[in-house]
Amino acid sequence: MGLFLKEEDFLQYIEETYPDVKIEKGHTIVSVNIISMQPIMSFAYITEELVIAAKYQRQLQIFTDHILFTKKQIKQIEYVANGLNAQLIVHTNEKLPDERDITLTLNVNTMTGNRWHKENLKQLRKTFQQSE
Repeated sequence: MGLFLKEEDFLQYIEETYPDVKIEKGHTIVSVNIISMQPIMSFAYITEELVIAAKYQRQLQIFTDHILFTKKQIKQIEYVANGLNAQLIVHTNEKLPDERDITLTLNVNTMTGNRWHKENLKQLRKTFQQSE
């Protein structure tokens, strides 16, 4: 995969991991979340019908720890703008062992250098940002 991250690399991973799932370009973003003081890079594929996310291990250039939510499992997807950053929050009707709802929060930078990320994020913003 090299230094430059490509949407096609994640789409290929999805096709290999979920061969029965239909996907297309234009719905993938890069997310960086800080967990235990460590940045964790993830890729996410987001539509109203489907959310797939996976960690990206930059040193090994592989995807790991994937999760998939289908339309039946998705309650709501929110786009929350915050300066040069944004969050995509996926609310699901799936439950944790303590009965709390599973929520996937993806922190994204609107100024990342990947053109495809910027273009896809603009589309996601149009689709999921709540009117004020």
